[in-house]
Amino acid sequence: MVSNMTCTVMLVGGTVQMKAAVARALRDFEVVEARTPGEARTLARERNLDAALIPSDSRSEDAQLSAKNLAEAAPWLPVLYVSDAPSSENTVRQEAGSRELARELLRACDGGTHAHRERLFAEGLAQLYVAWQPIVRLSDRSVLGQEALLRCDHPLLRNPLGFIDLALRVGKMDVLGLAVREAIAKSLATTTDPHLAFVNLHVTELAAEDLLRDDGPLTPFRERIVLEITERASLDDVKDASECAKALRAKGYRLAIDDLGAGYAGISAVAELEPDVCKLDMSVVRNVHLSRPRQRMIKALLQAANDLEMEFVIEGVETVEELECLRTLGCDVFQGYLFGRPARERLAPSWPPSSPV
Repeated sequence: MVSNMTCTVMLVGGTVQMKAAVARALRDFEVVEARTPGEARTLARERNLDAALIPSDSRSEDAQLSAKNLAEAAPWLPVLYVSDAPSSENTVRQEAGSRELARELLRACDGGTHAHRERLFAEGLAQLYVAWQPIVRLSDRSVLGQEALLRCDHPLLRNPLGFIDLALRVGKMDVLGLAVREAIAKSLATTTDPHLAFVNLHVTELAAEDLLRDDGPLTPFRERIVLEITERASLDDVKDASECAKALRAKGYRLAIDDLGAGYAGISAVAELEPDVCKLDMSVVRNVHLSRPRQRMIKALLQAANDLEMEFVIEGVETVEELECLRTLGCDVFQGYLFGRPARERLAPSWPPSSPV
């Protein structure tokens, strides 16, 4: 049984009276508030939550949207509906007074939930596949490589970030990572495509044994593999991260920092890992043509990448306006829906009409 002192519960919306009653009932819990369905989705992705509370009026548009958002962002998260209707027999005040709500949350946060997550993870593992998205060099209309992206057919795990978060919660990130690498190896073995394959690697897998073994799934393709280490996760908890990076490079892999500008480490990750490729996160790219500060930042990062002899990839390019602006800044290597959406097969990129011939 998980102690209630360790439980973090999210309250989505609710009246002032409900919030006060929940606070009394859950005084031994950490309670975080989400004012809107969108905020609930963000917190579900970013916080380590144990349960969520939603007003029990399922006919409410906000309640329905909150439930939908939570199912997409964190399908394993227990959701409890609490009444806020004064005429209801089981009002939240009565639940608070009798501690029924607290006891129900403890049941939701205990080993039964862990078992549910384990089952969901196993089902997702059986239905995962790899989708490929092209990375292009615009100046000569060439393909630099294809990024292998985690995807899953399970209806509750179609969001890859949710699948990864689930793996971390059940302590099986290594299992998920190996399964993805095996799927990538199987795909690479069926093609003569000579381009680079960009493979995502969670920071906790920097020392993954299969990457260094001679019989590891990616070992036969290692000179074509670029391991993308996501910058959304911190390197602080990884022992000897720089030594792990050196070992991977010595084995023949190339390294990339992914999601630069969206996560923890920033430029310090570049200094510690000395990557061959740096990928700018789409959050910095979005509507760049309308933002002079973003343009200046990208230009400075591009110059730094050139000085360090790193390939600089712009992720998430979706519009011609963004592309034209980035070209004027000197950027040349791109990835995004404008050039191709992820697909099970490695498809040729689409070239915007304004791109050079």
